[in-house]
Amino acid sequence: MVKYWRQNSIDIVLYLDDGFGMASDYELCRKDSDFVKKSLKEAVFLVNIEKSVFEPTQKLEWLGITWDSAQFCISIPERRLNDLLQSIDEILDRFLFFSARQLAQVTGKIISLSPVFGNLTRLMTRYCYLCIVQRLSWDKLLLIVYPAEILNELKFWKSNVLTLNKKKLAMYSPSSIVIFSDASDVACGAYTRDGNEENYENLKFIEVRLNRPCSQQKKTALMQQQTRMTYQPELVGYRLMFELGTHGLKPALMI
Repeated sequence: MVKYWRQNSIDIVLYLDDGFGMASDYELCRKDSDFVKKSLKEAVFLVNIEKSVFEPTQKLEWLGITWDSAQFCISIPERRLNDLLQSIDEILDRFLFFSARQLAQVTGKIISLSPVFGNLTRLMTRYCYLCIVQRLSWDKLLLIVYPAEILNELKFWKSNVLTLNKKKLAMYSPSSIVIFSDASDVACGAYTRDGNEENYENLKFIEVRLNRPCSQQKKTALMQQQTRMTYQPELVGYRLMFELGTHGLKPALMI
């Protein structure tokens, strides 16, 4: 069905039995919606009218995420956030006396926020995960090794989950800085470089020319140009070096 719809110039995506379509204006969106609805009936599919949204709108919930084309952002529905806050309160009310299953339930709900909250969901659940993997049983009381850290993570989500609940889609662009790093058992190092493709091509061209026979004067000029391009702060950025010691490191569409 999706292939058929796309052959008829309809922008739509389908996940299992849950579809999402969009168009550039209300009239076109209405036309595409009617076409999809009609084709489903002709293919003898049973359409759940109560759960379906065939009327064009700029805000709807799809796959547990609220899509807002007016503000061009996505967010987590309020019902999911309230469910998470309720689970956190249940843990906090009897802190130090809960099971691995109960903590895993809260942690899983936090991780499910990652489409909107990004890597923050993993960064601020590390101690919770560490506690879960040290379990002896899913339903017995946990032996908590880092109680203060777990308490801080739970309080962080209770205090910030509502205020951070928005991801602007228009703000994201390809990275302009590339980081190169490497490490061994005794040291590690890293440096950053401008992600501009033109700079890479120019440096590559100079490197090829230096490997070819040429006069000393021309080679000197190419080496000077290579040095300027490589060590300009706006092109390369800062070099970072660390020495490893025995105790760690030193120093709007219509929907």
